[in-house]
Amino acid sequence: MRFTDYQVKAGEMLDKVIPTGPYAHMTYRQKFWKQVKVGNPDECWEFQSKLYRNGYGNFRMNRFGVLAHRLSYFLMHGAFPEGLSVCHHCDNRKCVNPHHLFLGTAKDNMQDMVRKGRNNPPRGEKCGMSKLTNEDISEIRRLYGKGMMLKDIAQKYPVDAVQISRIVSGKRWAHVKEGLMEFGEYQAKAKETAAYPPEMAIPYLTMGLAGEVGEVANKVKRIYRDHNGAVPPELRNAIRDEISDCLWYTAMLCTELGLSLDEVAQANIDKLTSRKARGVIHGNGDSR
Repeated sequence: MRFTDYQVKAGEMLDKVIPTGPYAHMTYRQKFWKQVKVGNPDECWEFQSKLYRNGYGNFRMNRFGVLAHRLSYFLMHGAFPEGLSVCHHCDNRKCVNPHHLFLGTAKDNMQDMVRKGRNNPPRGEKCGMSKLTNEDISEIRRLYGKGMMLKDIAQKYPVDAVQISRIVSGKRWAHVKEGLMEFGEYQAKAKETAAYPPEMAIPYLTMGLAGEVGEVANKVKRIYRDHNGAVPPELRNAIRDEISDCLWYTAMLCTELGLSLDEVAQANIDKLTSRKARGVIHGNGDSR
């Protein structure tokens, strides 16, 4: 949810009356301050209810959760531009004293961190703006590995399918290694499962790879023959399995030729990057 959406949502709900529960007949605005230990203006006012894993307050309005210190700033100062951070002068993540909070850009936040000697910026779940935890990332990758569609996974978490795609590919949250496998690790594990005549290794693997590519093509054909271009989950999973077999044969062929998958992948990216820079990404011939 973008910051502008968050503020609109918060503004709509703050003065709604809570119908049931321990805060029944209060507004969400009243509930918020009930969950804050208010002190003198120069003291930290710590949020007393649930915390996110990164230590920031987690204030709930029905099923809508917000960072407590951001909401406190919003209550005191009103709406603020999308993309700005609410930072702490006091460095106390539980603190929601609006006098201890200031609005800044990511650059302002970084400079404040350096001034205070905290120049090892938090990432992942330790970042104050994070909507996910390390545990969430591992579960997202597990669900994707079991064949769940990106859009279906996104329904379970406060991020969209584009972000889910970046998470499962390792483009985001790469520091969380669970659920990711490096090329070298895969190649080593693939070798442990190899069972073919050593004297026929290269032709065996080459013909196997060609066969699996044919299986991928056959299943892609079914997308248009049987499903009018739609990709049902079961067919997507079947194609994934065939592609994974292609990867196994590719890895083993590299092993038999004394190549690493990392080396092959890097050589391919270098080649394509060069072609793009020279304006010859399209066309025919490997030597272009």
